[in-house]
Amino acid sequence: MKQATHVLCLLAVLVSASIRGAEVTAADSEFAAIEQKMADALLKGDGPGFGKFVSDDWKIVLTDGKTLTTAQVTQALAGGKLKFRSVKLSDLEVRSHGDTVIVIGVNQTSGSWDGDDFQGKDRFTDVFVRKDGAWKCIASHSSTMSDE
Repeated sequence: MKQATHVLCLLAVLVSASIRGAEVTAADSEFAAIEQKMADALLKGDGPGFGKFVSDDWKIVLTDGKTLTTAQVTQALAGGKLKFRSVKLSDLEVRSHGDTVIVIGVNQTSGSWDGDDFQGKDRFTDVFVRKDGAWKCIASHSSTMSDE
């Protein structure tokens, strides 16, 4: 269950609902749209849909230090092992560096992993690169936020 909580919170990292800062750039808008499509795939349990936004070699580092791969996440979604009831992101920052973009934000998720309920609030980092003309997330990391 602990791994499920970490997985779900980290996956939600990829979803965007708000952008922090006074000035919204084209990159902010583009990545907000990408993150929202990823969130929609998570909420629908659409493994192949989620897989379209991450590289084949993508990994997510969970709060306990364990990792999950693209295949593990997409199969868990498609097979119903991983189910999201809600995904909410905030405090999204988009940092562009040519063909690399780093997204930092906060996510709150709830759902279940293999029948065990989870919910959590994490700060996340996603790294995107432009591959063959499309943006793909190549790595994600999440840290549990304290209640303070």
